[in-house]
Amino acid sequence: MSAELAARVTAAAAVAADFDREVDAYLDRPPGTAAPDYSRWAFRMRAEVRSLIDGIAGIPADDPAQKLAAIRTLFQTFCWETDDQQYALEQIEEIVHGDDQ
Repeated sequence: MSAELAARVTAAAAVAADFDREVDAYLDRPPGTAAPDYSRWAFRMRAEVRSLIDGIAGIPADDPAQKLAAIRTLFQTFCWETDDQQYALEQIEEIVHGDDQ
């Protein structure tokens, strides 16, 4: 496994662990507590799974078409009226700049 693919696997595992903790916290919540924003978690999981698939397929992370596809996916899945806009902007910045920030 290449170093880049290993990094993608590590990132996906971290997101999955975050998701597991969020689900456990939700299941153990006091009655009447609001549910977490699972649409945001679904987006994160989707992005990480796509990154893994691309890594296995040999698509470089810095491919401009890949970045554009990721931003389009964000726009298609994000509700600008109800979801966290700052989170979306941070995601776009991360897609565009990656680890170069």
